[in-house]
Amino acid sequence: MKRKDYSIVGKPFAREDALDKVLGKPVFTADMIPPDAIFAAVVRSARPHAKILRLNLQAALSTPGVIRFIDGGQVPGINNIGTLVRDKPLFCQDIVRSIGDPIGAILAESRDAAEEGARQVGVEYEDLPAIFSPLDALDPKSVQIHPNGNICRHLKIRKGDVERGFRESDVIVENEYTTQMQEHAQLEPETAFALPPDQNGIITTVGPWQDTFDVQDAVALVLGKKSNEIRALQAQTGGAFGSRCNEIANELGALVCLSACITGKPTAIIMSREESVISHSKRHPFHMKYKTGVKRDGTLVAEEIQLICDTGSYASAGPAVVMRAIVHCTGPYVVPNVKADSYCVYTNNPYAGSFRGFGCPQVHFAAESQMNYLAEALSMDPIVLRRKNLLRPGSQTNTGHVLGKSVGLDECLSKVVDALSSIDIPPPEKGRVRGVGVAIGYHGNSLGPEGGDRCGALISIDAAGRVEYMTGLAEYGTGARFAHGQIIAETLGISMNRIHALLPDSLRAPYSGPTVASRSTMMGGNAVLLASQKLRNVLSQEAAIIFDCKPEEVKFSNDTIYCENRVQSIKFEELASISHKKGICLSDSSMYEAPKGEWNEETGLGVAYVDYTFGAIGTVVDVNLQTGYPQVVRVVGAFDCGKVINPLGVIGQVEGAIVQGLGYSVMEEVCTKNGLILNPNLADYFLYTSAETPQIDTILVEGYPSSSGPFGAKAMGEPPIDIVAPAVAQAIYNATGVRVKDLPAVPEKILLSKTKSGLKHII
Repeated sequence: MKRKDYSIVGKPFAREDALDKVLGKPVFTADMIPPDAIFAAVVRSARPHAKILRLNLQAALSTPGVIRFIDGGQVPGINNIGTLVRDKPLFCQDIVRSIGDPIGAILAESRDAAEEGARQVGVEYEDLPAIFSPLDALDPKSVQIHPNGNICRHLKIRKGDVERGFRESDVIVENEYTTQMQEHAQLEPETAFALPPDQNGIITTVGPWQDTFDVQDAVALVLGKKSNEIRALQAQTGGAFGSRCNEIANELGALVCLSACITGKPTAIIMSREESVISHSKRHPFHMKYKTGVKRDGTLVAEEIQLICDTGSYASAGPAVVMRAIVHCTGPYVVPNVKADSYCVYTNNPYAGSFRGFGCPQVHFAAESQMNYLAEALSMDPIVLRRKNLLRPGSQTNTGHVLGKSVGLDECLSKVVDALSSIDIPPPEKGRVRGVGVAIGYHGNSLGPEGGDRCGALISIDAAGRVEYMTGLAEYGTGARFAHGQIIAETLGISMNRIHALLPDSLRAPYSGPTVASRSTMMGGNAVLLASQKLRNVLSQEAAIIFDCKPEEVKFSNDTIYCENRVQSIKFEELASISHKKGICLSDSSMYEAPKGEWNEETGLGVAYVDYTFGAIGTVVDVNLQTGYPQVVRVVGAFDCGKVINPLGVIGQVEGAIVQGLGYSVMEEVCTKNGLILNPNLADYFLYTSAETPQIDTILVEGYPSSSGPFGAKAMGEPPIDIVAPAVAQAIYNATGVRVKDLPAVPEKILLSKTKSGLKHII
């Protein structure tokens, strides 16, 4: 396929903030707290499910430096910060549903005084029956955690005739899989501050938000004000994988704004690591049942699936997570007969919410594991089985969506297989056995079938030819704003050093939605593309007057505007200056809305996502025969990117997602007992580090452009994490004979399993 030669798009530009971050120069929220600010500390529930009978504030209010205590009784608006479902109060007044629920807050002259005061608040409870198993939550006889019951959302797919499909199958494989709760472990704990109303009545809050608009709306709801009376500003953000949005962001923003209004003083909060872990959302644990029927030649015929997603004590993003999970539950394969049910259920566990991958890592683990079981039952090479059934151009997904040409899955798989066969790795050390595993996957771009996904951008050119742009999309390490800059530079024919990105401001930026679902390049990129095209048209009109040519003959390149087939040219900054002097506005905004397909929620059939990112991962794993530790020694990933905007940025996203996926596969787990997190710190919660990280080879596959992404680009922030776990699990099996069906694949699970390598005998 012939590809257009771009001057900026597709080139490996280094991030302008890279050196500053290494040198510690960025100013984060905690660095910006006003010197006269007071501090808040939250009083949190110590019970998983209980009635609040009374509070004892005497000792707390007697603590030196404490100013006052606030709770739901001081909320002038609506005491609720829930996002998709309004089920989470800012302050619990009657019932707590999980350990860590906010009951109130101490305001004090210093952070230490506030935290000490919060520890002194006495809470008397009446314990209520609690549910910690999502399977128990489905039982109608169980205690109802919320008034409408324990099922937050139920979605389904009904395609073809599953019973007939199983009758026609030669081999049927049934398995159950579980995945664990995962912690975001971002470097910067939750921090925020607010300023009291200014002379215009505007209340300002600053924090590491992923969605300034959601914070703005939540604060307005709590304070009983209009959204345009609240200004939410994103500060530099020390990492975010979903933990900077939804309820925890709303909680912090509403708390500091409420305090600033009550006291008339700037108010700040800085959480400890332990409080951060206890209070923000986690990755949803899943319990999954799979029944898959296949012909003797390997053709998939039918699949029956049940997904049970534990959203914990509050819905948060759970209803959307089960949506994405069910759409991807069969993996990237053609399955003519599908019956799938996806349940989002309440328990009294810590609540779960947005997390990189958003339901896809869980179901890809199960779907790809099923393919490996099927291959073994059929005595077929797992790669051959995948190739026989994988999605191609013109294939029909499990929702009945007939795909277009933008499907590069087969090429991705081939490139990974070829790479694995050619790489040279030293043999495993003595006492270790080696295995190789491969997995494939796909990830729907944008927010999905329920539509309404839109994003705005604002671009201005000053008289010196400097370009400023802003979207409401947060930059928290992904580098998306630099991809946006390349799109603007390509469109206007200018160099990257002319472009300056502004952090989101909810009162200035056009509505852009949350920075989730790998939508920054696709949605934000389209928005800045539209806005920069508008400005290019304005400049073309002015240049045409100067050149005495038609506007369509005006070209932009290398910071120069010139007329096609003529020698006349003008520098970009000179044309900008002339335009400003003539009073021509060189500022414009745009709003991009993602295309929405027809989708039937009752049957689960239709176009769930207009475009998908496809990919394959291969892993090489050495398992220690004495300790059972699975050391990943090499990873190869190939991903159908559509069109790469910035190769360095994409490779960075792929490698980051893979490392996070490796931790999810073999190490990370939030351990709980009766709703209490047992490892709420980075000493006891084990993370993959540079010491464990293997060499990662990334292959970027182009030539299958998105129908809706800017320049054909596809989403890349999340897809690589989706398929790491099944590739690692299959490598462990090929090394040891141990089938991992419950993540993470920690050493004791491997050691305690009967294996072809005799691990049990060694114990």
